[in-house]
Amino acid sequence: RFAAIFLINLEKTRFQRIPYLVPLGSWTDSIKSFHFGTSYSKVPVLYLWTEKGAWLHAKSLNTDRAWEAYEMLIDEYYRLKEQQSEEKQSYQLPRTFAEALRQLADRVEENQKLQDKIQQEAPKVEAYQSFMSAENALPVNEIAKSMELGPNNLFSYMRDWRLMFKNDEGYNLPYQQYINQGFFIVKTKTFWNHGIQKNSSRTFVTPKGQELIFTLARKHHLIKRESEHIWIRKRENAM
Repeated sequence: RFAAIFLINLEKTRFQRIPYLVPLGSWTDSIKSFHFGTSYSKVPVLYLWTEKGAWLHAKSLNTDRAWEAYEMLIDEYYRLKEQQSEEKQSYQLPRTFAEALRQLADRVEENQKLQDKIQQEAPKVEAYQSFMSAENALPVNEIAKSMELGPNNLFSYMRDWRLMFKNDEGYNLPYQQYINQGFFIVKTKTFWNHGIQKNSSRTFVTPKGQELIFTLARKHHLIKRESEHIWIRKRENAM
C-alpha cells in the first residue's frame, strides 16, 4: 500500500487520476468510518484503481503476483499480434494501383463465372419446373367430367372467369399470365390439311390449376355434393 503511494508521488506525470486513478472525493470520510486500518486516518483523499491503473501498477512492483499480471499482459499482447498477422495473411491490401486493379479484375471475373454458371443451369431448372408442373396434369375434358359439368360448359365458365379465351381458330386457350403462373400447360402440334399447314393446341390443367378451377366452381355452386366428395378423394390420392 505505502509502496503504491510512494510510486504515485514519484511518477505523478505517469499516474494521472484518470484513466488510472479515481479520487473518491466526498466519499473519503464515509469510507474512513469503516475503520479498515489506522494508516487511512490521515490520508486526505482516497483513490480507487481503475483496471488500467492496476495493470500499470503491476509493471512497477516486483512481487510474484505483479510478475504474473505482467506475464498475462505480455501473453495477451502477442496473442493479438499473432491474430492480426493471420488476418493480414488471409487478405492482403493492395499496395499499388496495379494490384488494386488486379484484385478488381479477379472479382469481376469470379462474378462473371457465377453468372455464366447460372445461365448454363437455367434451362435445366426451367425444364425441371416444367416437368414438375406437367406431372398429374389433366386435359380439360377430364376435369369437366370429374365435375359433371361437361367440357363445353366448363370452357364457357373459364372464359367467364377470365381464365381462357377463344382464338381465331376456335380453340379455347388460357391467358398467358396463367400459363406463366403454372396453372395451365398448352401443347401445340403442327399438321397439314389439304396442303395447308395448321397448328393444333391442347390445354392441360396442372394440379395448381385444378385447385383453382375447383375453388371457382364451388364458389359459384357448380359442383354437386357427390362430385365434390369424389374430387376431394382424387386430390388426396394424388397427394
